[in-house]
Amino acid sequence: MLLIALAWGVSVRAHVTGGDSVAYIHGAESLVAGRGFARPDGEAITHWPPGYSFFLSVPVSLGIGTIDAAMILNGFAFVAMIALLWRIIDAPLPARIALIGFCLWPIKGAFMWVLSEGVCFPFMLAALFATNNYVKRQDKQQLAIAAVCLGVCFLMRHVAGAFIAAACLYLLLHRHLLAAIVLGFLSSIPAVAWAVYQRLTVGVFTDRVTAFAPMTGADAEYFLWQTAGAYVPTWGMSHVAVAIVTACLLIAAMVFVTLRWRAWMPIAIYPMTACLYMALLVVARLWYDPLILFDMRTTSPALFLLGLSIVNSVALRPRST
Repeated sequence: MLLIALAWGVSVRAHVTGGDSVAYIHGAESLVAGRGFARPDGEAITHWPPGYSFFLSVPVSLGIGTIDAAMILNGFAFVAMIALLWRIIDAPLPARIALIGFCLWPIKGAFMWVLSEGVCFPFMLAALFATNNYVKRQDKQQLAIAAVCLGVCFLMRHVAGAFIAAACLYLLLHRHLLAAIVLGFLSSIPAVAWAVYQRLTVGVFTDRVTAFAPMTGADAEYFLWQTAGAYVPTWGMSHVAVAIVTACLLIAAMVFVTLRWRAWMPIAIYPMTACLYMALLVVARLWYDPLILFDMRTTSPALFLLGLSIVNSVALRPRST
């Protein structure tokens, strides 16, 4: 099954979705050319973190085109997600396959783009899984794995700081104060080091300006419509009608997960991370980047983690170690 998934992943054409994809491609090509993380004209890229371009530059340095390189990275990331979910979800074979498909369905698009989300997903899941394993066994190797994976996530996506916050909070809730401090410190090193480097060489670490930009009802409506579109086609449907139905379904899903708390309590780090991620995304939209859209791309980590929480709420022997 993993070989089939890999074949699918590397055969799906990676789509260039706009400015983000172009910046990542330019960054990777510039890194390979020895010009640093910059645009073709030499201007430093400060709007996006460099992590994904670093990954993309590896196959590009071997002579592979950027689009093909993105396809390869997405393919391996997709396989890694299946392998991790296979380890996390313990159920009879047919049910396990179906539940893995349910978890991956809303984020399938992440593995079809020249964007950081697809590659970031397996590092996020591995980090949360390792953090939970540390709570169960106090194994320092698991803490180290979590720190490395979270560091990679944070270097690819600014909002991945929510993953670090969730992991540290989860450790604190289980009275592992020292482990939380160590994890938070180690996982922040790559992004902080890059920010310092940008500040010293370019003068700023990001071109994003902190300012308050209020949200409207249209933002919520768009989020709900996009959430529905992650699961079923919504072309030509009324945005308002879809938003109302989706809101009801989301509330029902959250109520279901809450009522089944005993089933997912051993792996509560997943719904906790989903909530913190959405909270940080809202804060980022309000004060950090007014251009953030609550679409199926930006909300995909929360959708995935909510789906994983639902899966574990059906009490099909969720496995935490």
